[in-house]
Amino acid sequence: MPTETPMRVLVVDDEDADRMCACRAVRSISDTIEVRCVGTVLDATDAVARWAPDVVLLDWRLGEGGESLDLLRILRQESPAAEVVVVTGMQSAAMVDAAVDAGAVDVVPKGTWDGDTTLHLRAVLRRVGRRRAFARTVAERLAEIQTFRRRSSAPTEAQT
Repeated sequence: MPTETPMRVLVVDDEDADRMCACRAVRSISDTIEVRCVGTVLDATDAVARWAPDVVLLDWRLGEGGESLDLLRILRQESPAAEVVVVTGMQSAAMVDAAVDAGAVDVVPKGTWDGDTTLHLRAVLRRVGRRRAFARTVAERLAEIQTFRRRSSAPTEAQT
């Protein structure tokens, strides 16, 4: 049985202190998580293209405004397998709706990274991990079915 590949999490936040806290929090959740941290839209798109993260933890107020929503839409198009989780200190119904409508799988409120925010993120990453495991199982079963079909449709010596 193949060894499970570590979950890759990309943290995108333009505030150095928030980015470092988020990165530490993600690392504290599990030692099977690889974390990369960037502070700009350009660095984020580059990291997604080169590194293919499973999860992107995206600060909602990136840059001068609107950049997070634009980046979220780009991520959904360029890397549809990556699950985007928005982190925000300014939650509202309209903001949550905009994030989810643009493709975010969850919205995590910023708070104390050693408290509720990390616990919420832990739950999100566990759900992502379960979906990854399920997708791998489905892919393995489909490969087995295809192998079985090829073998059963191949002519045997008695048929030739």
